[in-house]
Amino acid sequence: MCFKRPQGVCERTVHDVVERFWDIIEDININRLLKFLRDNIIFTVVFVSSLLWIPGSVIVSYVDKRIHKLALEEDEWARNKTDLIHPADSRPVIYIRPKMNSGDHAYGINQ
Repeated sequence: MCFKRPQGVCERTVHDVVERFWDIIEDININRLLKFLRDNIIFTVVFVSSLLWIPGSVIVSYVDKRIHKLALEEDEWARNKTDLIHPADSRPVIYIRPKMNSGDHAYGINQ
């Protein structure tokens, strides 16, 4: 951009980047925005689709990772089989030690 001096010489002006963007922002109103969206329908469709699909895909990914982690924990428990009760089971477990007669010893073997 330049403006002419009275001598007929074009003098360049330097606009600050912030000032330039502020000029653009000041000129925005709802009518201009709607006209821009109508004129650029493909951009509008891509933009609105992105607004819907990106957060949706993040949510689906989060839920999928959580389910996958639970499935891996379940598979590990099923492979080990050291515990008969699943660790996530909230029911109380009561351990009962059988009574021993006077002739029985700790391992059930008479010595």
